[in-house]
Amino acid sequence: MPSPPSKEFLGTSFVETGRELPSTLRAYAPILVPLILIALQSVFKNTLAPEHILNTIFAYIGWPVVAMLIGVALCYLNVKDKETKKKFFNPWIEDALRTSAMIIVVTGLGGSLSEILKGTPAVDTIAASVAASGIPSIFLPFVLGVIGNMITGSTTVGVITAASLTAPMLGTLGLSAEAAMLAARKK
Repeated sequence: MPSPPSKEFLGTSFVETGRELPSTLRAYAPILVPLILIALQSVFKNTLAPEHILNTIFAYIGWPVVAMLIGVALCYLNVKDKETKKKFFNPWIEDALRTSAMIIVVTGLGGSLSEILKGTPAVDTIAASVAASGIPSIFLPFVLGVIGNMITGSTTVGVITAASLTAPMLGTLGLSAEAAMLAARKK
């Protein structure tokens, strides 16, 4: 026995509203085109001479950021109704920026701080302080990973931040990059 949809979903299907779905090719293009562009960049980079025109072109359009932007544009083009485009465009952009801004800022700040630490004697001071405190050196990337995860809510960003901050100190702490990365991962 069929079950009727909830009241809030009545009249919202493509059949009921008279809207048409995009073709199969147009529906999959936002996913496939970026994958193909990124793959072609890798293939051309490894098979053609560095000065070849395809390398130059695909170094740009095969860069994951640009390839994904092309995918987003293709996705947006699949929305046919102008009223729907107007209604959803700003919220889509706002949601995307809200989601990604914190991750980008924290990762960028972690990388910047890492570069600053590399150029100052602070690296040796911090590493020596950790070593002199009797706390195992592996604890530093772990704590930095936890802090990064708590700030952003993302384990990946926490690991990247901890790695970028700990990288200049690895030699002084006597840690391998792999051990520091695993400690920052904390699972």
